[in-house]
Amino acid sequence: MVFIKDNNLVMTNNGDHCLEEVEFPAASLTTYAGSCGNSGQSYDEAKLDLRLDQPAGLAFDGIELLFFGLQGKKRVICININTGQGNLLCNSASYVQYMFLDQYNLDVLATFEGGLGKIVRTDSTATLQPQYGGGSDVGTLSSLDLNEPKDLIQLDKDTWMIADSTLDR
Repeated sequence: MVFIKDNNLVMTNNGDHCLEEVEFPAASLTTYAGSCGNSGQSYDEAKLDLRLDQPAGLAFDGIELLFFGLQGKKRVICININTGQGNLLCNSASYVQYMFLDQYNLDVLATFEGGLGKIVRTDSTATLQPQYGGGSDVGTLSSLDLNEPKDLIQLDKDTWMIADSTLDR
């Protein structure tokens, strides 16, 4: 779940293949993107015309872009919240599981099987570049040994807590 403009909450509805929005202060629930109950693979459309297959993980860049992955797929999608346009940003080498915003550097991070990556954007494209993993249990992000990171919490600019389910830590 993430808050976007006007403090509305957007969340994935994985089983119904859509994103839903809670609009405040009325607390009304509406479909934000996709078509609830209809899975598919159509990504470069207006947000309500998207066909999604198990959306997972959300990150909002704080300005206009909402990012998410698709569980069991190697894709990263973004929606411009100002225009309502959805775009397939990139196909990744691994399955994207969760997405997070680094609140200090404003980087969008994604967990995937084998590590953490950063969404690197240009004007028209983006890639998921592996950034972290492959070392020890403690240390800098680039030196960590990550297998299946599931959750991240950013404590401050330089401190993250990472849960890795396969390695039980």
